[in-house]
Amino acid sequence: MFGVVDVVYINSMGWFYMGLGVFHYALYYSIDYTIYATIENGMYKQNNWFASKTNLTKAKYVKKFAGDITFVLHNKEVRIGSQMLNQESIDAVDQFIQQNEIPCEIIPVR
Repeated sequence: MFGVVDVVYINSMGWFYMGLGVFHYALYYSIDYTIYATIENGMYKQNNWFASKTNLTKAKYVKKFAGDITFVLHNKEVRIGSQMLNQESIDAVDQFIQQNEIPCEIIPVR
């Protein structure tokens, strides 16, 4: 009796963990990691499942330090790392800042 219960329990748990592994694999590879984030209509969203959207047009000012661009809002800061961006994307972010007339503070590297 106990041998049959153990085999059924192990068999069902094996299928559960195999299904969980397949679900994790599908979830991980369904996100396109080649695109770091998007800015559309002033809304910034990182490319992951539970990322919130942030309205960058309401930024008080922008800090630029060591190539990174930080949008300072009234309750948080959104930092965009320049290592993840190519030159065209950096130019597009600079153009977005100029179009929305957001004050920019450039902090020199010492």
